[in-house]
Amino acid sequence: MKRKTLCICTLFTLLIFSKLAVFSSPLYAETITLETALKKAVENNPDLKKQRLSLEDAKRRKNNVWNKFLPSLNASAGYSNTHDFMDLSTASDAWNWKVSGSASLSFTFALPSSIRQQILNYEKEQLAYENLKAKTLASVATSFYSLIAKQKNLQILEDSQSLAKQVYEQTLKNYRSGLASELDMLKSKYSYSSIEPQIEEAKSSYYSDLSEFALSLGYDISEIAELKLEGELKTPQITFEQGEKLVERYLDNRYDVKSAEIAVEQAKISKMTTVSNSQLPSLNFSENLSYAQNTTDKMNGSFSASVTIPLSTLIPGSAESLNVKTQNDAIASARITADETRKSAENDILTKFSNISRIWKSLEVAKLNESISERSYELSKEGYNAGLVSQTDLESSRQQFVSSQQTVLQSQISYLSSLYSASQAINVSIEEFFQIFATVQEESK
Repeated sequence: MKRKTLCICTLFTLLIFSKLAVFSSPLYAETITLETALKKAVENNPDLKKQRLSLEDAKRRKNNVWNKFLPSLNASAGYSNTHDFMDLSTASDAWNWKVSGSASLSFTFALPSSIRQQILNYEKEQLAYENLKAKTLASVATSFYSLIAKQKNLQILEDSQSLAKQVYEQTLKNYRSGLASELDMLKSKYSYSSIEPQIEEAKSSYYSDLSEFALSLGYDISEIAELKLEGELKTPQITFEQGEKLVERYLDNRYDVKSAEIAVEQAKISKMTTVSNSQLPSLNFSENLSYAQNTTDKMNGSFSASVTIPLSTLIPGSAESLNVKTQNDAIASARITADETRKSAENDILTKFSNISRIWKSLEVAKLNESISERSYELSKEGYNAGLVSQTDLESSRQQFVSSQQTVLQSQISYLSSLYSASQAINVSIEEFFQIFATVQEESK
């Protein structure tokens, strides 16, 4: 009975694992390249979607500024009965109806300023959208490359595990032949076994980050298991002009500088609107038409034209005169902000490009250390096989080799991040950035 129960449980367990194996091994896996990720981000990023809506609204308003020349139109209709309130018995059985319509149109000297303000609003929204899009794409690209680095880190750990396994198997063979001590064999076994938890931790971190990355691109949670990243870490050397020449060439191209200058222009336009409304005359035209029942002349109309001249601004201390002074202060404040923005932008450009040079040097040193560590491990392995190097020294050499490879990966990610930051600092796409500044295209590792 016990044996029968055990067999049933075993079959049930095998069935469950077979089902899980089917679901965990999809027949189709979608490959995400950098281009795919960037396209998905533009389509599905919620912040970009909202910014696009604001941009479309500003565009509609800009394209329809002619509506400021449209008159104000109104229509009304009524139905009435006339009676003596004190003697309701005298109420008439006759009900009268009346319809009327009106049109009015005003022209002010503020109209051109209002149209210009609408155009500036669109330009500012366009800058905001382009700025957000550039930041989003840079963030997606750096996240993509970070995941590629984690993929490569997994490969490094798996290769390290393979090397440690070879050493363990050779040490075990020597131990059984009496050529290695039990302590060396146990150390070798521990070195080999200790890599597996590192691999599992690296896998967990990779798939966790991949899930967040895929969800941010608009993938469904059910699709994540079927995703595969494909790309290389390309780190071309960058050369550029130093100091003021670099700033002079690209400063006015930045989003924040352009936006600050638009804010100054908007403040000037706002002042012109205030002055026009409070100091300059306006023309007003109106036409009223009415049609009533039981009137001799059923269709009545009246046309009027008037000129309004504001005088309150002439009074010192009036609200209108103070509004003009407030607008002057707003212009001065916007100009101060724009000047400060330019200074900060200059410093930002210089800092971002300086980081490129610093991180590039660190990357070169990391690659040199990787080459030395790799050769050191090869020599240590040869010495170990010849009995000239201890197992402890061999293990230390292997760990240094693995660490040097991981350091190169980290340096590559830092370098790529610095390139994207610098391209944002001068407001050019990364493709254009490479065309302008890349001098040596490094082979991808």
